[in-house]
Amino acid sequence: MYEGSNAVNYAYLRSVGIMLGQNLVRDYADAGIVKPGKRLAAVLEEPDTGFEGDVHESNQWAATLGIGDWFDWQAFEDVPESYLRSM
Repeated sequence: MYEGSNAVNYAYLRSVGIMLGQNLVRDYADAGIVKPGKRLAAVLEEPDTGFEGDVHESNQWAATLGIGDWFDWQAFEDVPESYLRSM
């Protein structure tokens, strides 16, 4: 959990740093954080392709973080009516 959380932070800081023209990840040295962090950041740098792209990117992040089996995508039409009433 520690490495995954820090990899997400690395990806965020790397992406923000690119936008600002600064190196915000220079203090990261642990390969267990940097390597997956770079993979996560690369996903963020892909062109926006809308909803389908968001699903693909979410799946890539989940796979990189080792949590791909923690969730399952459901079609909106398949959401039980009782769930919608509870909101």
